[in-house]
Amino acid sequence: MLLTILIRIIRSFSPSVESQKDLLAADGYEKLGRTEEALRAYRKSLESDPSNVEAVKGMCLILLRNDDRPAAISVLQEFCEWHGDASVTELHETLRLLRANDVEEAVRKLRSTWL
Repeated sequence: MLLTILIRIIRSFSPSVESQKDLLAADGYEKLGRTEEALRAYRKSLESDPSNVEAVKGMCLILLRNDDRPAAISVLQEFCEWHGDASVTELHETLRLLRANDVEEAVRKLRSTWL
């Protein structure tokens, strides 16, 4: 019984560890200018941990830098629908700004809350 509980606890941490590895990889790819690989790593990070706000922010910043506002809106909208709580209030605000076509302020908002 105790062993089963310990295994469940360890497994509950592993998505977070994998997600953080992918987040670090995305950051490295981005610094090298390899945006496609960075986007893939951010997506993989979200697959491991769907609540990873930093992966969403990173994806959106890349998409906005590439002038792909519709894709950034889509990423934010999907995340906000899944996580409608107050913990992602800044993302709801960023989504509102993008819908209003205030890209510059949306980017400023994302960067101000970036870890």
